[in-house]
Amino acid sequence: MFLKRFIYMLNFNSYMDNNKKYITITIIIIFLAIFFLFLNNNLTSDVIKQTDIIAPTISITSPQNNYFSEKTYLTIKGIASDNVGIREIRFKSNDNNWEIIAGSSSWSKGINLNQGENIIYVQAFDKNGNASPVESITIYV
Repeated sequence: MFLKRFIYMLNFNSYMDNNKKYITITIIIIFLAIFFLFLNNNLTSDVIKQTDIIAPTISITSPQNNYFSEKTYLTIKGIASDNVGIREIRFKSNDNNWEIIAGSSSWSKGINLNQGENIIYVQAFDKNGNASPVESITIYV
């Protein structure tokens, strides 16, 4: 409403010459173009965030489940994927706390193994906060 009145005022204001009117209108048009481009970018990112309900996937590629290791240090490797991108991968072994190990689709983590059974857990999160199911394997030393 304000903009309509302002443009009407510019067009019928007898105190303003034509050059000033055109400059003022041009500035308004540029301002509106920038404003709507900014608004459009924000709406697009909000729409993507609201419509992305697809959880990422994650898998442990090495070693295999129920692996018997002769060494007490082992590198765990895996892959993760998502339609909008991986934000982080969380890793946990046995009763230790979760830790963030990577933010990409290919990941690895070296760990010290305990004698006996070791359970390894991983979970991926995408850029919109969707979480994959927790994947796990068991390793024996």
